Amino acid sequence: MNALELQAGQRHPAIGDGTVFAQIPEQPGFPEGIAIGGGNVFVSGPDRFGTAGTGPSKIYVHNLLNGKMRQEITIQNEDLNLEHALSGIALDACNRLYVISTQLGILRFRQNRHHLYIQEQWADPIPDLNPYDPVPALPNDMVFDQAGNLYITDSLQATIWRIPPAGGTPEIWFQSPELAVYNELQMGPNGIRLSPGREYLYFVFSGSLPGDAVPRQGRIYRLPLKSTPELSDLELVYTFPDFEVPDGLAFDARGRLFVVMGGAGQISVLRFDDPDNSEIPVVEEEMRLSGPDGSTIPYVQPANIAFASRHSKFAYIVNHALIAPPPPNFFSVLKVYVGVGGDRLIKPLLP
Repeated sequence: MNALELQAGQRHPAIGDGTVFAQIPEQPGFPEGIAIGGGNVFVSGPDRFGTAGTGPSKIYVHNLLNGKMRQEITIQNEDLNLEHALSGIALDACNRLYVISTQLGILRFRQNRHHLYIQEQWADPIPDLNPYDPVPALPNDMVFDQAGNLYITDSLQATIWRIPPAGGTPEIWFQSPELAVYNELQMGPNGIRLSPGREYLYFVFSGSLPGDAVPRQGRIYRLPLKSTPELSDLELVYTFPDFEVPDGLAFDARGRLFVVMGGAGQISVLRFDDPDNSEIPVVEEEMRLSGPDGSTIPYVQPANIAFASRHSKFAYIVNHALIAPPPPNFFSVLKVYVGVGGDRLIKPLLP
């Protein structure tokens, strides 16, 4: 632990202790995606409805060591008269940044020799599968596999999309009526990550299904990582018991799953017997992290989580603050001591 993490005279942090790593500007606010690499923490926003007529979407680049903002990337070519938003973020082996624009598709950013980020179009927008239906496409989170395929959850179309390593046109990888929602007040497929052994894709279902005893009874599902999974491949791994709206997720270095509970304002830590077991794994909730203890900003509808490495014992959580807008400004990234590092996210070598 370095001096930035444990100042002289400060007690050793306990699990769940946290600080405000960085505050996000109120405009456009509503941060969602987070990625860490190359000594930077990248945060995207806004991720909300009702952006037509507002300013452009942005990505904030913060110094991993001290949280200071290094750059503010303004998205180019958005039609600001229409809905526009940013959600998930990922990095490749060259630390090029990929971000989901609900309007423009998948954008890629590379640094030039002046260390400024240059925007490129990498993949087409996620298509609206039924333009006569009032429920639109809503690409939400994404993750790379080792081959460089990018998997994207679509929260309103019961779909997981796949984009090949060269970018281009999204293709349907998996669809199921079990993942459907029927209005914009609920989110279906949401956070998505590979299992530590890279055998499965785990993802959150944030909504509720017909017959649920509790509204919005969130779930964790998984699918085998293969070319064309079948409906029979979809496995229910865990069901949360209450109105808590799970959102983002990340595996730690021990194979536990950290799930951000947007509705509850907490982090759920799930313990597995083996997340890569071919049988549905046995899962228990090991603990809940609330607070975070010591932070001047509490969890306020947190949306996503990232680990800096397998060795850092801190997690970084994005405060989305969707239904608690400022004042005060709760839009932030919270740095929380969790006592363990994270599972390494794949950063593929792409053309």
